[in-house]
Amino acid sequence: MKIGIYPAEYSRKLGGSARFEFEVVNAIAKAQNGKHEFCILGGTDRRTVDLPHVEVPQPVPVTRTSLLLQRTGFAKDPSIAIRTSLQAAGIDLVFSAHPSTLCEDVPYIVTCWDLEHRVLPFFPEVSHQGWTWKNRQQHYRTVLRRAAGVITGTQRGQQEIERFFGVDPDRISIIPFFVPQTLVASESIKPDWAPESPFLFYPAQFWPHKNHVTVLHALKRLQDNGHKNLTVVFSGSANLDHYCTKQYVADTAESLGVSIMTPGFVSDENLRWLYEHAQALVYASLFGPDNLPPLEAMSLGCPVVASEVSGSKEQFGDAALLVPPANENEMAAAIDRLLKDQAERTQWVERGRKWVEHLTMDHYVRELFELFDRFATYRRCWPSTR
Repeated sequence: MKIGIYPAEYSRKLGGSARFEFEVVNAIAKAQNGKHEFCILGGTDRRTVDLPHVEVPQPVPVTRTSLLLQRTGFAKDPSIAIRTSLQAAGIDLVFSAHPSTLCEDVPYIVTCWDLEHRVLPFFPEVSHQGWTWKNRQQHYRTVLRRAAGVITGTQRGQQEIERFFGVDPDRISIIPFFVPQTLVASESIKPDWAPESPFLFYPAQFWPHKNHVTVLHALKRLQDNGHKNLTVVFSGSANLDHYCTKQYVADTAESLGVSIMTPGFVSDENLRWLYEHAQALVYASLFGPDNLPPLEAMSLGCPVVASEVSGSKEQFGDAALLVPPANENEMAAAIDRLLKDQAERTQWVERGRKWVEHLTMDHYVRELFELFDRFATYRRCWPSTR
């Protein structure tokens, strides 16, 4: 079976989504077992992945105007050209390590990270800014329902895919997130700007759902209760989306009188150092059910305080201190435990390391290949276009 990998070409500065896709695609290239033939379908990622590439037309956003023009014969449906290119290249299956595909008329498997526009639809970044609620809804309604397979990292993710879009559970595969290997393999280098006083760490883009403000209020309580020199490092690129809260976060920190650092995007080498030297990772995101940074922190010996959101107990087990995400008092209390009791902090570090031992890329790719093998038994029912 010939499988075309469709890269999304996310900017590395977007964080976890880009790292996730890059590592999955490269792992597939290295783990080929001869059963299937792989190629990259267009995209710049072909220059960094050891796989042949096939040029195909790229999809264009669907609008009411474009649909009207197509229906009235004044414009061609771009999916026809994409389908024709894929069939000419003999592509039997399209795989995406993200929630989009090239063409719904060629069998495909996609990866669904979250459907939080249905859980918390009032947040601006999933409602009226950037990729709007209506656009998201239309996209997922079409892509998930017609997919040959949908991959999610948790049972909670599976439940949401079933409930929100009616996808048959037999077409949903749960493959837990892995610990990113590029980060673990990187050298630890102290940033020139690194804080000299004790610090908390939160790597996240400045979107409202990342909930930086609650971390600031928790930090205020900690400083008022004796942790005067404690600061927090908020890494993450600004202005990569239509609703950036970086200035708002800075203004809130100033009004509260707390110390923060916002270095922007950091390299893997600096990121590793920050994990290794932070008092704790404070992962306050309001969105679930799958998140990478807590797994990164656990693998590098950093204790985790995380939001108790959908899927968090399943993804992190008993290896993270879970707190109500909008409650700064409980967040501060959890952090205070780690700051005051070194023995307890060590205990959480050990729990984290043990928890992520089985979350390997080898396991993830093995599950992927089993999914490809299962689909191949269906695909053999009609002739290849090659």
